[in-house]
Amino acid sequence: MNTKTLIGVLTAFSLAAGVGAQTPCPRTTAAVVPVNAQYGAAIACAGLTYSVGGLTLSTATGCPLFVTIEPRHDTAQPTKAETKAEIVNWTAGKIVYFRCRISYLIFIPISSTCEYDRDVNFGAFPLMQTTPCTISEG
Repeated sequence: MNTKTLIGVLTAFSLAAGVGAQTPCPRTTAAVVPVNAQYGAAIACAGLTYSVGGLTLSTATGCPLFVTIEPRHDTAQPTKAETKAEIVNWTAGKIVYFRCRISYLIFIPISSTCEYDRDVNFGAFPLMQTTPCTISEG
């Protein structure tokens, strides 16, 4: 085999190997998941009105022991477009704890208030963007 033929064969094999290594376009798009608040068990107490991160938590009666807040985030959804959903950042959820403070007159309870106690971050929720697939992914 001469040198030109050998170079041609090697080039053909390397191009064929490159075609097999291409990754397919996942055909996904970023879809928004809105803020979600789940109230835990409540105890007998005055109602609650509390704002956290642009969200107002409120109850007419009873004081929730905690509220779990899942932040606005994104999820990848299938699409027919040649796009992919890519994670660009992360955000954390919150668990906000409350307590009932009771006011007494000697030993007789006269009023109660539901008060903020503390909050704890939990989980990692993705923030995504939709980008077009490149030619090698298509």
